Amino acid sequence: MSRAARAALAIAALTLLLYGRALGYGFVYDDWLHVVDEPVPEQISQVARIFIEPMSPLVPYYRPIPRLLNVAQKWLHGAAPLPFHALNLALGFACAWALRSVLASPALGFGARAATLGALIFLVHPLASECIAPITSGRETLLPTLFTLLAIAAYFRATPRGRAAAVACFALGLLSKEQAIVLPALLVLADGLRIAPDPPRGARAWLARYAPHVAVVVAYAALRALAIPADEGPKLALLSHPAGPLLSLLYDVQTTFAPFFAVVYEPALAAWWSWPRLAFAAVFASALLWLAFRADRRRALWLLALIALSLAPTANVLAQETAFAERWGFVALAGWAGLAALALRDRFERSRIAWAAVVAAGLAFGGVSAVRAGAYRDEGSFLAQWRASSPTSRQAWISTGEAAERRGDFDTAIAAYRRVLALEPDTQLAHASLAVALGAQGNLAAAQRHAERAVALDPRDAESWSNLGGIRARRGDLAGAVADYEHALALRPDLANAHNNLALALRARGDLAGARVHLEAALARSPQFAAAHANLGDLLAAQGDRAGAERHLTRALALDPELHPAREALARLRTR
Repeated sequence: MSRAARAALAIAALTLLLYGRALGYGFVYDDWLHVVDEPVPEQISQVARIFIEPMSPLVPYYRPIPRLLNVAQKWLHGAAPLPFHALNLALGFACAWALRSVLASPALGFGARAATLGALIFLVHPLASECIAPITSGRETLLPTLFTLLAIAAYFRATPRGRAAAVACFALGLLSKEQAIVLPALLVLADGLRIAPDPPRGARAWLARYAPHVAVVVAYAALRALAIPADEGPKLALLSHPAGPLLSLLYDVQTTFAPFFAVVYEPALAAWWSWPRLAFAAVFASALLWLAFRADRRRALWLLALIALSLAPTANVLAQETAFAERWGFVALAGWAGLAALALRDRFERSRIAWAAVVAAGLAFGGVSAVRAGAYRDEGSFLAQWRASSPTSRQAWISTGEAAERRGDFDTAIAAYRRVLALEPDTQLAHASLAVALGAQGNLAAAQRHAERAVALDPRDAESWSNLGGIRARRGDLAGAVADYEHALALRPDLANAHNNLALALRARGDLAGARVHLEAALARSPQFAAAHANLGDLLAAQGDRAGAERHLTRALALDPELHPAREALARLRTR
């Protein structure tokens, strides 16, 4: 067996040993939005729209490759979690192997053994568990990391085909997550330090070498502009929080060299800041940098740049949904692992102490990784750990409420949303979610108060206007409901649920033609909307279109066999 084959076998075995239990895990957190509730495209045009739409209407991120991968898997095997977890394990292995390819390349010249060591350090680190165990948030990190490392490995081959592959991987990385934008800077630095083979000479050669990367950035920016309106795009946060980048760097150093034993998911500053951990981490980071720079100054400098540049897009220079998340340091972890392999490269060959230190660190980190991955085994475990580590996290409590709603436990959901409002009374999402939960319990007066507060806090939230319309309709205020639905559609013409609900309100007012227009609009935007098929079928039956009614009612039941109104309407139609 070749040395490369033995390395691949070792990396694969370690992946399964540490993270194989994830094959039995379920869906957690944003898996429900991006996997379970994500409709499978039925036409090529719907697939193409993935590249000009945000990740979801609720999340203004542009990440079409992870979304495309999710819908492709769902089309192949449905919403069974095991294949999604299996792909994440494969991506974790691929990332480690890609890092080995980078470190073993002639450009860095680590040698096969040290390169494999770096890949194993990368894989065994507890931070990797945050990327491999959860499906959606994990692969949104694994994919850009993989494409970034593959691009570097291809570029270091110094062939026309390799450089073309690097450009292609850069494009795929950008379409996976915006963090990949730093890749050209890393390649320019590798050329400038004369690490990459055959660096360009002269201004014209530099322009020719990097023109394809510039073209990729321009094309990406154009697609992103189509998907995300300018007013929802990135906003500068540095002026209001100037310490943000420094805190991000300290967070990365602490979580790399002194990680928590348990998962601390998307923590606030108070949840992760620890002077003893920071001091411990700073000592070890400094020692590692000293050893690596002694071994090879230029290559150590490039690996340090890999760390710093990969952290830059999530370093709180721009406003972020959450300030800190361990998975954002996954590419940086590749740099730290590379520095460790560089520092140990020569010592590893001749020192038993180095062997013992590596084995001890590997066992310690590997044990923590395996334990931490268990927090993602199911929704309850994940949310309980999140609340325990960050009891004041608004999102942890909102997600607890959403999980309770999926179970039909509205008392728990209401309590969770009220907990958020006790922490921060003007949390728009908590008011909106509480309105829905109270409405499900029939407490329509209280639901309307919270729905009205939600639209007051964010008048551009179309979903909240649609929910307010639904509450007004149930209270008999059809004129107010119609106005709310129309307001929602003015903000978001693609909101299928608002079209469906407006159709119901119009039909209740006797406007059958208007109701039909909006039901057809709902299905044009969401062809798998079972309730809209049922409502259109029932409307067509009332208009005497028996064939059309049967077609839509049958389609509704094919999409949702438990949709009893559709079954009853179809039974009435067939008995006439």
